[in-house]
Amino acid sequence: MLRSYILLLKGVVASWTSKKQARLAYLALEHASFADFQTGESNFELLDELDRTMKDHASSWTEHHWTSRQFDAISPVGYDSFISAAVNYGLCAYVRIKVLTGHQLTSGSKQGKLSRPKTRSLFDIAVNNNDPKFRLAPGSSNMVSLLLQQGAKPSDMYSNATIWERALFWSDGLLSNQDKLGGRGGAIWLDNLRQRLAVVDLLIQHGANIKLFTEADGTTQTALNRIQAMDFSAFFPTETGELMDRLRYTDPKEHTLSVRSKGGFRSLFGVIGKYRGW
Repeated sequence: MLRSYILLLKGVVASWTSKKQARLAYLALEHASFADFQTGESNFELLDELDRTMKDHASSWTEHHWTSRQFDAISPVGYDSFISAAVNYGLCAYVRIKVLTGHQLTSGSKQGKLSRPKTRSLFDIAVNNNDPKFRLAPGSSNMVSLLLQQGAKPSDMYSNATIWERALFWSDGLLSNQDKLGGRGGAIWLDNLRQRLAVVDLLIQHGANIKLFTEADGTTQTALNRIQAMDFSAFFPTETGELMDRLRYTDPKEHTLSVRSKGGFRSLFGVIGKYRGW
């Protein structure tokens, strides 16, 4: 199927609009994502061919990478590069090959340097996917696990915040917009919720600062508050119970609290006692 889409794109006539070209390309990525999740096959050469084909077409309608163009419901979120789109679509096998062959975890990398300032990291795309169409698709936690194995960290920075802080407290983060996941209790909603719980667990296992909190408008929100605000325990009580036990009984003396102030981040010692429930 992927090969058929590529052949069709190669035969696209000049009268086709950029939107129609992009629709075919993203449909191809959807099929590649399904195949990747079901079989673990990367379709590496075909996906690179898809990227090259679209680059040729896009040269007439954008000076940036073709995935940077936003097309409403087709691709409401622009990307920095083809691999950043691949992360969003859950193409684990393809991304694994790219990373192992030298691609940097920063999505817009070029010869070890950023191609543009403030380029979004692959890890932030995987954790804080803000494309409503593909937010935490099946197997998304596999992508997070893959990037963690390749050296990504919850403390990595993007947009002046750590990936973990964005996941907890930002409006486009991992624990936001739960009501946009489909009908509550439905199969899609439950799978998305399961993926979120798995990602939180992975981040904590890899050193996420579980004592992180933020203060705004006189209200304090902690990592524990944000996790408890989700519906994890109602639908996945065993897994959630194990996670919350680890949060509550971690020795506070081994952790430093980091909070955002006007000057950025600062560390606090000796304040853990105010959160006795932990």
